[in-house]
This record gives sequence, C-alpha cells and structure tokens, in this order.
Amino acid sequence: MKNIKMVAVMAAFVAFSGAAFADGMMFEPVDVNYTPVTTSVGAETVTAEDGSLIQAASTEKFQNAILQLDAVQVELRNNYLAYKEKYQQIDAQYQQVKAERKATAKTVKAMEKKIKQIESTKSKIRKTMQ
Repeated sequence: MKNIKMVAVMAAFVAFSGAAFADGMMFEPVDVNYTPVTTSVGAETVTAEDGSLIQAASTEKFQNAILQLDAVQVELRNNYLAYKEKYQQIDAQYQQVKAERKATAKTVKAMEKKIKQIESTKSKIRKTMQ
C-alpha cells in the first residue's frame, strides 16, 4: 500500500514537472549588455558601484533613510536588551518557584505517607483490641 502511494506521487511529480521545464531553461537569461540611459537636467549624477547612475539629490535621501534606519535599529536593540533582561528575571523567578513547588510537593507527599501510616497503625491497634 505504501509503495503504491509512493509510485503514484512520483508519477504525478514527473507528469507535472514536465510543464515547468518544457523549454529546458528554468530562468530567462538577463541582458548582460545593459547600459543605463542618463537624463539629468541640472542635477549632478554619480556612478554607483554597479555602474548605474544615481542623482546627487537621491543620494542624500538614501543617506537620510539609512540614518533613520540606524536610529530605529538602535532603539529596537535597546528595547530588545530591556526585554531580554526582563525575561531573564522572570525566568529566574520561574525557576525558583518551580524548585519551591517541587520541594513542597515532596513534603506534602511525605506528610500524606506519614498520615496513612498512622491511620493504618490505628486500624491495626483497633483490630487487636477487639
């Protein structure tokens, strides 16, 4: 039964994968000979590392965006550290309460056992008295 299911799944996979790879190419090739067109009217242009052109006004916007992202990142890291410290404190309290609970449960079981022993001793004494 298991082999039949596996064969059916494999057959379906082979049947449907043929359409995905029909032309033999998974992805279309990228045009490597791309040359960007520059249309700048009065604005200074700067060439980026990848060869594309960026206007000077947009670089200022990018720099401002990066500075804002840095500020947000610092704030998030500070919040993260505060929550991490709070979590560690809560975890320490949890571990302490867990240990106390375990010790108390052990004491309760020991007391219950002693009470049962006393009850059984009392019942044995009553039987011997009769």
